[in-house]
Order: sequence, then C-alpha cells, then structure tokens
Amino acid sequence: MSKPSIVGVGLHRTGTRSLSEALKILGYTSSHWEDNALQLMEHYKKGNVRALLYDAQNYDAVSDTPFCLIFRELYQAFPDAKYILTLRRNPQKWLASLLRHVQTMKSWKEFQDVLATIYGEKPVGQNQQRFLYYYENHNDAVRHVIPNVLEVCWENGDGWPELCSFLGHPKIPNEPFPHFNKTSE
Repeated sequence: MSKPSIVGVGLHRTGTRSLSEALKILGYTSSHWEDNALQLMEHYKKGNVRALLYDAQNYDAVSDTPFCLIFRELYQAFPDAKYILTLRRNPQKWLASLLRHVQTMKSWKEFQDVLATIYGEKPVGQNQQRFLYYYENHNDAVRHVIPNVLEVCWENGDGWPELCSFLGHPKIPNEPFPHFNKTSE
C-alpha cells in the first residue's frame, strides 16, 4: 500500500480540520470529516476496517473520525507514513469544545449516532468523566503504539514550523496557518 503518507490521529475537536487544510496548502490531497464521513462511519460500526484502509489509499493524508479511531490498523498498514497527534491545550478544553459542538449538532440524529458509536453512550454532557478518560486514553495509546508521532497543539502556537519540519518541507508557506473552528478564549 502506497498511500496515505500522512495520518492525523488526533480525535475530533483537536484541530484536525486545521491540519487537513494546512496539508492541502502544502499540496497534499487530504481527507477530513466532511468528505464521506457517514459512509465511513458505517464501515467503522460494522468493523469493516478493510474498507476504511482502502478509502485512505485515495488520499495523501487522512484525519479525523473515523481514521483516528483505527490508528493501530493504519500504522500496521502504513508504517512509513508520518503520524500527527493533534491535541488541545488540556483535556477540559477538548471537552468544552466537544460539548459546544454537540449543542450545535443536537438536531442531527446521524451525528448523535456517531458520538454513541465512538463513546458508547449519549448524550455527551451527562458523563463528562467518561469522555475525558476516553480523550486521555486515546492520546496515551497513540503515543504507546506509534513511535515518532508529532504532537502539536495549535492553541499553544504550533503551526507551520513544526509541521513543515516534521514533513521535510524546506519552505514554510507565506500565509497564516489555517485555524478552523477556533474558539475565542
């Protein structure tokens, strides 16, 4: 398998869209949640990892759900890819972002089903400790499974220098790093 060469393994609401857009600016084809997520989540629900790996081969880079959920399988299939773990400043910032996102998507049943598939329950706000545990456990598992994973936090000022250095890009783009879904502090 020759693609993808870059895999974002951070959970949703950690700056995965910013990562995907930055990779597009650098010239990569990048798949993110918007592309065909509900179809991919159906494969994930059914345990059809092969279909997800097959879909990943259509891009130079993949990130967000459901790809971050199968990081072990992606690493096994694409061991030479560059892996990037996007993080929030702290777990509470991630949870607050997730709760805000859930509120905006409350009427979208398919999104609620996606959350239930990932976390095993809904609604998110009623068991916050479970979600914080999931976030921290996911990040620890990524660190344990994937050597040399780049950890970035856009909130802490990471951006072009860290990303370009890790990917071996000699030139930093002459434009601001893309920040999507940014929460005002």
